[in-house]
Amino acid sequence: MAPNLSLSSTIKLSVILMLAMFSFTTAREIKLPALFFQNDPATRILVAGPRDYRFGTINILDNRITAGKSRFSREIGRVQGANITSSLDGRKAVIEVSIIFTSGKYNGSTLELQGQASPRADVREYAVTGGTGKFRFAVGYAVFETVARDAQYSVDRGDITVRFVENL
Repeated sequence: MAPNLSLSSTIKLSVILMLAMFSFTTAREIKLPALFFQNDPATRILVAGPRDYRFGTINILDNRITAGKSRFSREIGRVQGANITSSLDGRKAVIEVSIIFTSGKYNGSTLELQGQASPRADVREYAVTGGTGKFRFAVGYAVFETVARDAQYSVDRGDITVRFVENL
């Protein structure tokens, strides 16, 4: 027969177990090295709405992330997700993307980003809302700056600061 624990004993036991669980992990905050997002029209598809990014335009993307600004730089990951032109005047878009690291120190890990910004602005900021692998329980922010642009192709530099739980 199991012992009958009072509510306060159950709460105390739960707190002790949670503290024991977190004693094997530690929170860590880092600023990732600059990531370069290669915005290639060949890896973005319009799925709904007008092509000129007016209200209701939805794009799905699977773009390369490289270690350098050049489109020929070594690939270190992919950014996959969607952007939706969400304001009536077409000046704001909501993004929901996953950054998937495919090589290097964070290979196999992901970061989730979301937020709203002007797609035409040179600098945009988004929230880091989660992660996997080395970035479990990630939170933080990402600042994107357009560093190269022509009629079809652009390159954004991503500076990402994240706090996550690191297993000991």
